[in-house]
This record gives sequence, C-alpha cells and structure tokens, in this order.
Amino acid sequence: MKSMGKPMLSERDRASLKQAIQTTVLPEYVHKIGEVRMKWVADRAGIWVEIAGEDAYFGQTIEAAMMTAQECDWIFLSKHPPMLDDDWTWFDERVAHGESWQDRVVPMKRQESRERVATRYCPGE
Repeated sequence: MKSMGKPMLSERDRASLKQAIQTTVLPEYVHKIGEVRMKWVADRAGIWVEIAGEDAYFGQTIEAAMMTAQECDWIFLSKHPPMLDDDWTWFDERVAHGESWQDRVVPMKRQESRERVATRYCPGE
C-alpha cells in the first residue's frame, strides 16, 4: 500500500545505513558511497543510496534497507530488467523471514540475489 505523503528518513537512519554499506564493500570503494535519501520511483517511496554515481534501491523501510546493505543485495535500475511489483516488494518481504529468508523463497529469487551480490564488489566499473 503506497502513501502519497512525504517519505521520511532520519539523519540517524541515514548514517546507520551508510555505515552498514561501508562494511560490506571493499575498502577501496567506500569513497564511492554517496547520499542516502528517500525518493519516489514507479509510484512508490523507497530508500535509495548513491553508489559510484548511480542510485541503488534498498527497500521501502529502514529495516529492509539495513538487511539489503548487510546482504550486499541492492539494485541499480539501469542494470536490472524492468522491475515488477514482486521485485519492489521483495526487499521488504524478506525482512519478515529474517535470517531464514533464503530457505523461504523460490530458487529464482535466490539466484537473482546471488547475481546482484556478485556484481557489488566492483561498483561503478
């Protein structure tokens, strides 16, 4: 369910998320992590982080964004096929599954996640 109100993200949330991302990328790429912000894309609010000059999607909630950072599993829209509704909600749904999320999803979602993670170690290259 989408809200048309202005999305909010506290400075503390922004700092925590940026720190979580910095711990998952190689040290030589930490300087490529930019602004953390809420923005509307495809009629939904979400948390986006600039990485290597490109916006990456992390989810709709700070909980989803933190898990996405810890899993190193964000999405660059320019490198992803058109997003379907289940792609957008995937980030927030896996938070409900917690640590066992990989056991509870279809194999295709696990494979997509692995492919995204494999490309994270050279952001912007």
